[in-house]
Amino acid sequence: MRNLSKIMTSFVLALAMIFSLSTTVLAAETNMSQSSETVKSGLTDKVISKADPYIALDNEGVFVISDYESLSQKLTVAEFQLVKKQITNINAQVLQSKSDLDQSIVVDYRAKSVSFYSLTSSPRRAKSKYKEGVTKITWKWYGARIYLSKTIVNHILKAGVNAGSAYITGKIPGTGIAIATAVAGYIISEFGTHRAARAIYVDVGLTTATNPLIIGIRKLGFQ
Repeated sequence: MRNLSKIMTSFVLALAMIFSLSTTVLAAETNMSQSSETVKSGLTDKVISKADPYIALDNEGVFVISDYESLSQKLTVAEFQLVKKQITNINAQVLQSKSDLDQSIVVDYRAKSVSFYSLTSSPRRAKSKYKEGVTKITWKWYGARIYLSKTIVNHILKAGVNAGSAYITGKIPGTGIAIATAVAGYIISEFGTHRAARAIYVDVGLTTATNPLIIGIRKLGFQ
């Protein structure tokens, strides 16, 4: 009977642990979904699509509205104000990134993007199946795409959110701790173990509400 009692107790504890883990994962997924929706409710893909033809990079490598009149006719007053605020916020991030000299900068006027590479990362990607990948941040007027090499992803998965986010900001100056923390947390929730490390990119968006740096993860992909 004692053995049976021990078995039943172990079984109940196992169920409790599984339930607890499932609840934690569900909560994390729910929070991430809500974060992403927060961004989309502020600056939707539809608004981005309508505004994009009227936004360009100037000679200083910052984003500007190239045709105010045409853009104002395409958007509602609220959407137009939202786009202007978004450009202001993104330009602030770009200028902050430019202030750090320990990186290389690539301005692509055709793609309307500004990329900042870690000096230890080559702009050219490896061609091997399990490539190391590049480490950089590419800013568009509506958000950023963060590229992380396999080595950095592996480090984040081993180190945890706090140390991982600090590692990202150290490797890509100007990323900002809010973005780095959101990305590190998302990577850990998606991969779980460092054995699954791959070179990836993560698309993030910034809201322009009372706090202009609420981060939402839009997409994750492999380099």
